[in-house]
Amino acid sequence: MNSFFVDTTAGRPHHGAIPVAPAGRVGPGVRLTSLERTTMKRLLRIASRCLPAAAVVLFLTALPNGYAADKSAPPPKAAATPLDFVPSDAVVFVTVRIADLSKHPLVQTWREIGMKVPAPLQDFRSPLDFLGPLNFLAPLEHLQPINSEWGAAPEEVERLTEFSGKGFSLTAVTTLKPYDRKVVLAAIAKIESRIVSITPTDGHTPSVISKDSLPVHFFDERTFIVGFKNSMDNYLHGTPGKKEGPALPALRLAAEKHLVVVGMNWPAYARIYWQADKLPPSVKPYAPLSKAQFVTLVVDLNDQLKANLRLTFADEADAKAAAASLDSALGVVRDQFALKAATFSKYVQSPKMTALLDDVQTALKAAKADPKGATVTVETALKIDPDATKAALTEGASRMEKAAKSDTIPNDLKQLALASMSYADALGTLPTDLYDKSGKPLLSWRVLLLPYTEGGKLYGEFHLDEPWDSEHNKKLLAKMPEIFAPKDTEAYKNHETFFQAFAGKGAMLEPPANPKPGRFDNGLRYPFDIPDGLSNTILFVEAKKAVPWSKPDDIPFDAGKLLPKVGGLSNGGFWAVMCDGSVRFIPLTAKEEALRAWIKRNTGEAKPSLGK
Repeated sequence: MNSFFVDTTAGRPHHGAIPVAPAGRVGPGVRLTSLERTTMKRLLRIASRCLPAAAVVLFLTALPNGYAADKSAPPPKAAATPLDFVPSDAVVFVTVRIADLSKHPLVQTWREIGMKVPAPLQDFRSPLDFLGPLNFLAPLEHLQPINSEWGAAPEEVERLTEFSGKGFSLTAVTTLKPYDRKVVLAAIAKIESRIVSITPTDGHTPSVISKDSLPVHFFDERTFIVGFKNSMDNYLHGTPGKKEGPALPALRLAAEKHLVVVGMNWPAYARIYWQADKLPPSVKPYAPLSKAQFVTLVVDLNDQLKANLRLTFADEADAKAAAASLDSALGVVRDQFALKAATFSKYVQSPKMTALLDDVQTALKAAKADPKGATVTVETALKIDPDATKAALTEGASRMEKAAKSDTIPNDLKQLALASMSYADALGTLPTDLYDKSGKPLLSWRVLLLPYTEGGKLYGEFHLDEPWDSEHNKKLLAKMPEIFAPKDTEAYKNHETFFQAFAGKGAMLEPPANPKPGRFDNGLRYPFDIPDGLSNTILFVEAKKAVPWSKPDDIPFDAGKLLPKVGGLSNGGFWAVMCDGSVRFIPLTAKEEALRAWIKRNTGEAKPSLGK
């Protein structure tokens, strides 16, 4: 095995820690390689976002086949805390109590329903992005692949800690029971076998990673530390760190029962992150915040989600100036979140999830910067009702899945409309159903469009003189092109489509009075038979009921009867494509008479509003 482990039976003590934990520090003469500099930047950026994705990945790979405890080991001792192995002059650290987090009803619900951060809320950025976006959903997102991808139970990992200093960026995993060293080493070897190279983002030559590049440091029977070789060397054999460094108060908080603790030595962080003591232009309006000496974030999750952000400054004047900037920044955060939440509510149509987002907005409104002496504190809390939250997340997940599937509908309808125009260019009429000698429809217009939607080969397999459900043609149902139904829908699995036309007198799929058998020009002349205008007449819609895609079956339209329901995939309405290829979303609140006017192609009147 190429990985090596470090025996910790000897080492220098570290600010009160047990004497098996040498405190690494790189001296002023040690330089980082381009790879490690890039890695440091990446890990610091991740660490500033509450729960580092890189740390989670390392945790997952450390326990690939579930928890592997050493059954012969004596009863476990008290677990080490970050106070024991993180140097007190670390640049940044983040520690998360994984077992406690994973056992919370909110997280269990999140994982059960396989929920992801909604698209409208992704990439949420605040003016405080240099301190990390205020995204409480990130820890839940990163926990999602634990069981599905690796089979390791997060309930068996007490805490995960990522920490960085000058010359190193490492991850520590603390388990609830003693781990098996052989299992850990095998997991590390598995990671190394997949590593080929890493290309730095700073323009330097790509650095190839060798298979002995991920050493593991067995700190004690319940904590092991993983990192790149150069980082581990600097940590274990560098200059000892300070015993009373600026991170010590935050590390003491991490030794308590808090769910998440983040500590950041801001001046050192800024120097490493930007390689200069300058803020990026995007955050210059918040320059007073850059004078922070240390930043601490504490998050707890019980019957409430509580967050406490604390910034310490050199003096009271700096703190007051920073508090004003922080309040301004929080105002922008609230406005941006409100905009994203409104977009989400419109996109997903989930009343319960919208109510939950309203509660989050209320919590954000309560967050105010409170300067006291040389310290600025921001606190907020969100009450967690397990039953209501579970109902909201469950409904939200279902509606989001439905909304995601409907994302392809507008484009598919547009492509069908464009194919119909190409058909009309070639044959002089729009496609309609194919008829036999008795005037009975055999196959849908959808089959006739196949040559114009890259389905020419499938079109050639149909027996055009046989009905859709003949012994031969019925076998072709399973070859339905994706353009007729979004993948991962029941309709697609059943070879059915929601994409239909209104069929009846005055509509776009008006049955011919005397259909010519076997002819492809029984449809309406395009554009001459659409006097109301191409952009004012509905061609195809998203129907309520799916039908076999090759069956000549569409939405019946009769001027004297109520319209059948429409909208089978989308939330709050349905998509329709006009005869000019333009696509629009029509809300279910649209009045029936208005919708009838848009279905008819020759009303001779202005089309009424369909609502918003």
